[in-house]
Amino acid sequence: MSDQPQAQDGQSLAVKIDSEKGHPLAWKAVVKRAAMVLVAGLIIYLVFPAITEVLASWPRLSTLHPWWFTLAIGAEIAHFMCTFALQRLALRARAWPLLAGPIAYGAFWLRYRSHRPSPQATGVKT
Repeated sequence: MSDQPQAQDGQSLAVKIDSEKGHPLAWKAVVKRAAMVLVAGLIIYLVFPAITEVLASWPRLSTLHPWWFTLAIGAEIAHFMCTFALQRLALRARAWPLLAGPIAYGAFWLRYRSHRPSPQATGVKT
C-alpha cells in the first residue's frame, strides 16, 4: 500500500491535479459559481438584520410567563399529531405510523450527511 492517495481511476492525486491545471474552468462554470455567491451574499445581506434583531431579544425570554412555554409545547404536540395523521391518510394505514417519518429522516440524514458514498458503495478497498 502506498502513502500517496489514489484517485478512483488509479492515478495518484498529484498527477490528477497536475493534469487538471492545464484545463481551466469553462466560463459557464465560473459564471454559475459567481451567480451562486452573489445570491448567497444577497440573502445574507437581507436576512442578517432580522437574525440579529431576534438574537438581541434573547434576554427578554426571562420575562415571559411560564404558561406560554406550556402553550408552545402543546402546539408542538398538536403539530406532530397532525403530521402523523397526514401520514396515516397518505399511506392509507390503519395504525398510526408514529415513527415512520422520523426514522426515515434520520436514516436519510445519517446516510447522506457527508455528501459522499461510503467506500464500500464505490468499491474502494480500505
